[in-house]
Amino acid sequence: MLFQNYSSRLKQKYDSHPLIIGDIYLNAIRLIIRERFPILSSLVITNRDPLMGMEIEVKTAGLNWSKISGSMAKFEPKGTIRMADGQLTFPDEEPAADWKELRIALPAGMVTIRKTLTGAMLVTWGNVSQELIEQRDSFAKMLEE
Repeated sequence: MLFQNYSSRLKQKYDSHPLIIGDIYLNAIRLIIRERFPILSSLVITNRDPLMGMEIEVKTAGLNWSKISGSMAKFEPKGTIRMADGQLTFPDEEPAADWKELRIALPAGMVTIRKTLTGAMLVTWGNVSQELIEQRDSFAKMLEE
């Protein structure tokens, strides 16, 4: 009962906020439960559904295809491009110079690269394995070099 009252107060407070929706709202509740109700945390917080759409920012000047393809080639098996700006591509195809979003396949799964003013955002979708998170992070370090 206490959790339901607390949850409904949170929902009323954050429902109108455009950034707290879906999984973000659920994860916000999980964090609050972990902090305020440690006894209940094992009942509510599980490891079966990681955050959807986890992203990290890569700050790099002059992000281009040669830098990305060079970083993908360091993986075994080699990473490949799958989509460029929402269009399917061949694995060895080079995207247009003015691309905005690329989807690449690393050995453990797919990563989306969104170009930003300061570099790029690397986004992982779905049920992300620890192996993919590690590969995404090492890919980000390669791009920052």
